[in-house]
Amino acid sequence: MMRIKTGIIGFDTIIGGGYRPNTVNVVVGASGTGKTIFSLQFLLKGIELGEKGIYVSFDMDAKAIRILAESLGWYELVKAIENGELLVTRSHADSISYLNEGRYRLH
Repeated sequence: MMRIKTGIIGFDTIIGGGYRPNTVNVVVGASGTGKTIFSLQFLLKGIELGEKGIYVSFDMDAKAIRILAESLGWYELVKAIENGELLVTRSHADSISYLNEGRYRLH
């Protein structure tokens, strides 16, 4: 089966060659664990391959993502946001606190 490369060194090997096509993959973790960098690196790989992408955040807007991308030297992401190849949207979810309150356990 063909896999979708993530662009994250070592990660593709761990998960059997990349993400499976037509799947939804959620990156979950505590603050400061690298979720944003991980996700942006994946999107950067897609941009390099000529794909479009969407980034949904609960705390960062497009301006904050642009500033972060610039600080990492990922100017391709900044360009992709500016020309509409990468949509960045900030969303709000009242129930997200359930994950932090231990009501749901991820195994």
